[in-house]
This record gives sequence, C-alpha cells and structure tokens, in this order.
Amino acid sequence: MKDLAIAVGRMTQKMSKEQAEDAAEDLKNLVEQAAREKPKRKWWSVSVEGLTQAAKNIGEIGKPVLDILERIVPILAKISV
Repeated sequence: MKDLAIAVGRMTQKMSKEQAEDAAEDLKNLVEQAAREKPKRKWWSVSVEGLTQAAKNIGEIGKPVLDILERIVPILAKISV
C-alpha cells in the first residue's frame, strides 16, 4: 500500500485539483478497506475502479498505479467478504 500511495501521489501532481482529490479519496478508501480483517469487496472495488480509470486517463505516469493495483487486487479478492 505504501508503494501505491507514492505512485498515486506522483500521478496526482499531473491532475487537476478535482481529479487529484478524487484519486486521493479512492486511495484513502482502498487503504481503509485493505486494513480491515475482512475487506468489503463492494467498497474497495469502487476505489480500484476509480484509481484504474484515473491512471489510464493520465497516461504513462499512471502505469505504476496500474501495475501495483494488478498485484493488490488478487490479494484483496481472496480475503474479502
């Protein structure tokens, strides 16, 4: 999650204020769910979708975010309710 936070931080530097706030909120929600013993798929998946779309829209600088999410999602899926 630390690597994801760093990657999202770098990505948000190239976004509009509104887009950066949305990405930061998605990151916050994802981290909160991931910290739970039983993350709620319904909630973290929305955050993953938001971060994924933002990373795709921003281009090359979003690639690290996509790469990290690709590793995190299967782990969350295994432990989620």
